[in-house]
Amino acid sequence: MGSNRIAIYNAQFVPLAAGAHPILMGQSFGFGFPELLPFIKPLFEEGIRSGMAQDVVEVPMMVERGGLKEETFFTGNFTPIRGVDGRIEGFYNALFEVTLQKIYNWRTHMLNLIATPGVLEIDAIYAHIMKSLEADPLDIPMVVLYEADTDGKPGKTILRLRGQLGMPEEWTRFGFFRWPYAAVSAGYYWEGSVNARPPIR
Repeated sequence: MGSNRIAIYNAQFVPLAAGAHPILMGQSFGFGFPELLPFIKPLFEEGIRSGMAQDVVEVPMMVERGGLKEETFFTGNFTPIRGVDGRIEGFYNALFEVTLQKIYNWRTHMLNLIATPGVLEIDAIYAHIMKSLEADPLDIPMVVLYEADTDGKPGKTILRLRGQLGMPEEWTRFGFFRWPYAAVSAGYYWEGSVNARPPIR
C-alpha cells in the first residue's frame, strides 16, 4: 500500500513469504524481496499508468523453505486499489504457486521428446536422446549415457559410452568415465566410444 508499496498480508501468504516473514509485514515490497523488485517494479508502474490489473504467468521466484532456497513459479495478478479520491493507493496481489505443474509439464515434454525418435536405428536413437537432453540445460546440466551390450560375451556386459553433456571432451578421450571397479567385478566392462578399449581386467 502507498507509494512505498508497504506489504500487508494474511496468513495464507505466510508460506509464500517464507524467509521474508515476519519482517515483511509493514515493510516495503522491495525490502522483503529485493531480488524480485526489478521484475515487480515495472508491474506497479504500468498498473499506475494504465489503471489496469497486471497479470503474471509462471513467474520464477527463489523462495526460502526450510533454510534452503528453491526455484518456484507463480501465476496471478496485481490489481490496483483506488482511494476515496480515485487515485491508485496500492495493489491487491493474488498469487498461486504452480511449481508442481511446471515441473510436471517439463518432465512430460522431455519424455515426449525422448520417446519420438525420427529414425529407429541404434546410433540415431542415441543421438536423438542426447539432443533431447541438450534442450534443457538448466535441469539436466550433466549426462553420461552408456549402452549396455550383453551379446558380446556370455555372462558379461560391455558398457559403451554413447554420449555426455557437461563434461570436458578430453575426459572422454582419456577414459575418465570408466565404470567403477565394483561394477567391473560384477561382470561389467567398459569400452570407450571415441577410442575403443579392451575390457578392464
